[in-house]
Amino acid sequence: MSKNIKRRAILAYNQGLLSDRARKRVEEHLRTSEEAREFAATDRLYGQWRQQAAQATEESIAQVDWSRMDLALQREARRQTRSNAPLLILGAIAVAAAALLAVMRFGPSDREEFARPKLEAPGPGAITGQVTAIAGEVFGTPEGRERRALSVGDRVPSLMRIETGAGAQVHVKLWEETGFFLAEETSVLVAPDHPLHGQDARIALARGSITSRVAPLDGESARYEIESGAHLVRVLGTHFGVTRNDDDVAVRILEGRVEILFEGKSIAIIDAPGEWSSRGPVSGNRLHDPNLPPGEPDGWGLVHLPPVTAATHWQLADR
Repeated sequence: MSKNIKRRAILAYNQGLLSDRARKRVEEHLRTSEEAREFAATDRLYGQWRQQAAQATEESIAQVDWSRMDLALQREARRQTRSNAPLLILGAIAVAAAALLAVMRFGPSDREEFARPKLEAPGPGAITGQVTAIAGEVFGTPEGRERRALSVGDRVPSLMRIETGAGAQVHVKLWEETGFFLAEETSVLVAPDHPLHGQDARIALARGSITSRVAPLDGESARYEIESGAHLVRVLGTHFGVTRNDDDVAVRILEGRVEILFEGKSIAIIDAPGEWSSRGPVSGNRLHDPNLPPGEPDGWGLVHLPPVTAATHWQLADR
């Protein structure tokens, strides 16, 4: 059974969609695989099981047709809006991906971060993103235009600022199977330094949390980057998370490889499994534990877990 099928089985297991026979097979796999347990914990943390878990059957997990995923998300978002149901959790786009990037930032206001020169004119190959799913109040400010509410289907050009309100969420598709999901109370600037091109994007995070699903990158010019102040996290085909508190940055990599740059200079390349911190050695429980008590002396941000129906395995390393 391939890794993708096993992961989809875990997604279905977390939602309670499997028969007793299939559930026992997944539980046995979880008992024997640390990687599987970590993936299950990640799924519960981000609440990203809904779309892919629906693909489950008793014996196998259907392959997800990513080309149709956007349409399904649009329909679900409209249905949620009409019924005034709880906000749609859009994170299914980010799980079981070729690359997964999660960045949280707590720092200066976006007014300071977004003081940038104008872009050069878009050349051949320039693209625009598109809003594919939305819940709550989400606003966009195109370059030189007024701030307005965004809707499903709206275009997202270079230099657009996107802001989510309390309880709001949005997913933006950039190209093929690549896009980003913004959690509530998040502000980003799309393509702050050069126009969006196919397989070439940088997103500047001013505050909040962004999760990205990135398809395999092809070619030396292909890149996907999240900018957070002076630090830049560059996807090299991986699954990793970044936490920021003012100028302190910590990175944990689960799969693949990431490159860390500071003020434009490469300072580290980290292979999985691994950790990196701008402050030196990382205490495992500080970086991994999602239930840090308020008032931690080093001021790391808290990650609040959603309600879960079963216990989740967490492994904490002390390095």
